[in-house]
Amino acid sequence: QTFDLEPNYNVTLLNLWDKHTLLCCSRWQGLLLLDLNTGKCRRPPFDCGKEIMNVLIDSQKRIWVAPYNGGLNCLTHDGKLLATYTTHNSSLSNNVILSLAEREGEIWIGTDGGGINSFDQKTNTFHHYPTTYGEKVTSITDFSENELLLSCFNKGVFTFNKRTAQMQPFP
Repeated sequence: QTFDLEPNYNVTLLNLWDKHTLLCCSRWQGLLLLDLNTGKCRRPPFDCGKEIMNVLIDSQKRIWVAPYNGGLNCLTHDGKLLATYTTHNSSLSNNVILSLAEREGEIWIGTDGGGINSFDQKTNTFHHYPTTYGEKVTSITDFSENELLLSCFNKGVFTFNKRTAQMQPFP
C-alpha cells in the first residue's frame, strides 16, 4: 500500500477506526486514516504531531494517543480532546509511553523506564506498579484473567500478575 498523503509512510501500528477504515500509526510520520475500500488516505480529525509512539482505540471508541514525551491524550472519534495526562498533572510514571492495551475497561500503559501503569477509566486515576520501575515495556497484551504478557526492551517476554504486581520470565 502506498500512502498518497505521506510518501514513504512506515506503519508501526494499526487500529480499526470503523468497518471500512484503519487508523495507521507511524513512529515518525504521525497518524493517517486508510479507507479499506478505496485505498485513499486522510488525516484524522485531530493532530497530535508527527512523533507518535502508540495509539489505541478503546472499547468505548475513544482514541488514546501517546506522542513522544507527551504523556497520553484521550480524544473522541470526532477529534475532541477529552484529557491529556502527563507526569505533571497525574501520577503517570513517565511521559514516554511505548505500549498501550485495554483489559476490562482499564488502560494498561508501558513506559520507557517507568514500568507499568494502569488507568481506571471509572475513577479517572492512574496506578503505578513500583515493582516494574526501570523497565522499558515495549508491548503489552492480555494473557489470562490475572496476567498480562509484556515485552521488555532487551530483556524478553514476561508475565505480569495484576494482583501481585510481579513479573516472571515467560514461559
